[in-house]
Amino acid sequence: MGQKPCYAARLQLPIQGAIGPLADRYLEALGERGKALTTRYEYHRDLDALGRLYPDVDPEDMTTALLESFLMEQTRGKAANTKRKAYAILSGFFGYLHERGFIPTNPTLPLVAPSRPEPEPTFWTPEDICRILSVPLALTEHVCLCVLAYTGQRAGVVRDIQWHHIDLPERVINFPRGKQGKFHTIAIPAALVAKLTALYRRRPHAPEDYLFTSRQGTPFSQQTLARITDKACRKAAVRRATPHEFRRSCITNLLRAGVEFTVVSKGVAGHSNPATTLRHYRGITNAEVGTALDRLAY
Repeated sequence: MGQKPCYAARLQLPIQGAIGPLADRYLEALGERGKALTTRYEYHRDLDALGRLYPDVDPEDMTTALLESFLMEQTRGKAANTKRKAYAILSGFFGYLHERGFIPTNPTLPLVAPSRPEPEPTFWTPEDICRILSVPLALTEHVCLCVLAYTGQRAGVVRDIQWHHIDLPERVINFPRGKQGKFHTIAIPAALVAKLTALYRRRPHAPEDYLFTSRQGTPFSQQTLARITDKACRKAAVRRATPHEFRRSCITNLLRAGVEFTVVSKGVAGHSNPATTLRHYRGITNAEVGTALDRLAY
């Protein structure tokens, strides 16, 4: 099927009959829109649970009350993020069915989406990044962290980079399909050119080979990259965080350095809505607040 070896345990997707062929068609549509295999696995899991709870109810006969009961049963005692994800899966599935005319109404519309508290944006300072990238690591691990730090892209697309995505003569990375199925091209910063060149010359490879692979030859998994990031943070004595902190830090530090907002928001972050950049990536320090208050005229 052409999927990564690290996802071998989940290659049986889509399993037929979650709640009928419409669920299978929806899973196929998610794949066509670029949803990762692990994401489709989660969608299938919840839709399969819905089908097992109401085996005699077709999608067109599902009511808001039934779906509300399912969400309560499926997420009882679970974290808030799990509840939001379960709601999103049902909303996406029944929204898809309604948009394509398979059901007359969308029964998820009256459901109230679980609230999402806005976390305070965090980021590593440039000094923190320098310390992390100075930690001695295997070349593949080091270059992977450098790509995260110097491009500000999501960990998922960085893990998925193959050599045909890299154009060293033109100094661009044509990142694979990422969130919401979007492609994104980034110019390779000067500090990253030598790193990628060293990795390129390390061993023979084919265009379809992944850049970042383990000693066994399998692409980095999400868990592997998280372990590498955590190891580098501990050795650098820097606040530990997930690989996504590289993205937050890149975007935030560019804004703090005075780079034009549109360049950061659209060119680097790839956000279609500028509000997303401000909401999630503009960290403000206490020192900045103190400097602002010191400018009061009274």
